[in-house]
Amino acid sequence: MIRGDHTETIQIEYDPNVISYEELLTKFWTSHNPTSKRSNQYMSAIFYHDAKQEAAAKRSMADRQKHVYRKIVTVIQPAGKFFLAENYHQKYLFRQNRDLSKLLKLSDQDIISSPLVAKLNAVCGNYLSTEELKTAISLNPKLYDLSSSILDKLSAQLENRSSRSFCSY
Repeated sequence: MIRGDHTETIQIEYDPNVISYEELLTKFWTSHNPTSKRSNQYMSAIFYHDAKQEAAAKRSMADRQKHVYRKIVTVIQPAGKFFLAENYHQKYLFRQNRDLSKLLKLSDQDIISSPLVAKLNAVCGNYLSTEELKTAISLNPKLYDLSSSILDKLSAQLENRSSRSFCSY
């Protein structure tokens, strides 16, 4: 296996009418330990796209530093070219549920870009409840583009979520 000089990260496309950059930064700071020094591959980093994002990131880091004992080691730097990880890394938790994968019959590209798979992956990681997923689907069914039979089967799997079959890995 060849190891490169890279950082594993995510790129977030968001609608500022729905969530602000500052709210995303708050989620970033509270979702991990920004004081833990790690290798470049797993370092804490914010990659900004313009001066406004840079200023907001630096301001949020200064604010967060007031609430943690150790020094924050998060790197804040300009965004460079973003490369997708290999397919097997994409929506990893979702991919571990072979029943879901078979049910939805999605290509690798569909898995990467599907809003439904993003939500299912979050459910598998316990970042989103099944009720929150059901609410999201009911509020915007066209976004998730599910036939009624697929939706029924998905609902049945969600009901059985407590049995380790839903998101086991």
